[in-house]
Amino acid sequence: MRCTPNATMCDPQRPATPPKSSVTVADFLGMKMIGELLRMSGAFFMRRTFGGNKLYWAVFSEYVKTMLRNGYAPVEFFLEGTRSRSAKTLTPKFGLLNIVMEPFFKREVFDTYLVPISISYDRILEETLYAYELLGVPKPKESTTGLLKARRILSEKFGNIHVYFGDPVSLRSLAAGRMGRSPYNLVPRYIPQKQSEEMHTFVTEVAYKMQLLQIQNLVLNPWPLIVAVLLQNRPSMDFDALLEKTLWLKGLTQAFGGFLTWPEDVYSCFRFLCSVFSDEFIFLPGNALKDFEEGCYLLCKSEAIQVMTRDILVTEKGNTVLEFLIGLFKPFVESYQIICKYLLNEEEDYFTEKQYFIRVRKFTSQLLDQGASQCYDVLSSDVQKNALAAFVRLGVLEKKKVVKHR
Repeated sequence: MRCTPNATMCDPQRPATPPKSSVTVADFLGMKMIGELLRMSGAFFMRRTFGGNKLYWAVFSEYVKTMLRNGYAPVEFFLEGTRSRSAKTLTPKFGLLNIVMEPFFKREVFDTYLVPISISYDRILEETLYAYELLGVPKPKESTTGLLKARRILSEKFGNIHVYFGDPVSLRSLAAGRMGRSPYNLVPRYIPQKQSEEMHTFVTEVAYKMQLLQIQNLVLNPWPLIVAVLLQNRPSMDFDALLEKTLWLKGLTQAFGGFLTWPEDVYSCFRFLCSVFSDEFIFLPGNALKDFEEGCYLLCKSEAIQVMTRDILVTEKGNTVLEFLIGLFKPFVESYQIICKYLLNEEEDYFTEKQYFIRVRKFTSQLLDQGASQCYDVLSSDVQKNALAAFVRLGVLEKKKVVKHR
C-alpha cells in the first residue's frame, strides 16, 4: 500500500512487482473517453458513499481482496478519502484500509507492505477552484468538456513536484505482538466478521502512523513560508521585514527537521555562470571561491549588499549599483539565451560549424524583425563561437571531427 498526502496503496509480498492499479472515484467514470482511458491504465472505480448498500460493499471489497490475494498489482487509494482544499492533512478514513489488511489477518497473504508516498507541489493546478470552494462555492462536476477548457492553464508555470517514496512498512511487523490472527481461523473465510474493538484500534493506529510518515516526508518551498508570515502580519508588511521573518522561519523549519527546497545558493550560481562565460571573461582556473569572496567584498564596500552568516542581502543603496552591473552583463546573457532557443528549435541532430553560424544569424534576424528581441550582440561571430565552445564544454553539444574520404 502506498500513501500520498491524501492517498494510500497496498502491496502484498511477491517476487515481482506488476504494474500499479489505482482506485478512482465514480465521478470520473461518467466522463466521456476519460473514464475508459483511466480503466485502460489500470484504474477501477468506487462510489464516494455506499449508502448502506451491503451488497455493493461486499462485491467491491471482495474485488479488491482478490487483486491482493492473486498479486495482480499493488492497489493505490486515498487514505483521507477525499482531497484537501486547504493543503492541510485530513483525518484518515478506514474503509479501504480495513479491506487491504483483511487478507493478511485471514492468512491469505504472507505479508502486506504499506508504502507512504508524499507528493508536494510548488503550485497546484486547482488553486482558483480551491479558493472558491473555501468560500462556500460548490465544486463543479467533472466533465470532459471542462477538462478540455482547462487546458489553457498548462501554459502557466506551476513550479516543481516532489514525490517522496517512503520505506515500505510491513503489516506483519506492525501486528507482531499486538494482534493475534487466531480469531479469523475460527470462522470460514467467506463469512464476513464484525470488526472487534481491538482490531478497530489497531487499524486506526496504522492509518495515523502512515499519515505521520507522509507528513514527515513532505517538501516545503519558500512560498508556504512566505504565506505563513504574511497571514500573521495583515493587512500589510514591509518587504525587508517579510524577508527577515521568512529566513527566520526557514531556519526554524530546518531546526525542526523539515525538508526544504530553496533556490540554489549564490555561490553555486556564480560557479555555473563562470563556467558558461569562461570564454567571454578571464577567470583564473581553480580560483572561483577567491573571486566570489572578492566580489562580495567589493559589493559590501560599495554598500550594495550585506553579507550575513548564511545569507547575502541587498541594501537600499544597492539597487542602483546592481542594476548598472546587470545592464553590463545583460547582452551576454540574452545572446546565450537566444542561441539556446535556436538549438532547441534545431530539427537536425547533426550540423557543421558553418551551418551553425548561418542558422544562428538567420534565427536571430527573424527575432529582431518580429520585435521579439532587441539584442544585436548575438550577431557577433565571437559571441556565437564562445557560446558554442561553452555548450560543448558543459555537455550540451558534442563536437566530432569528420574525416572525409577521397
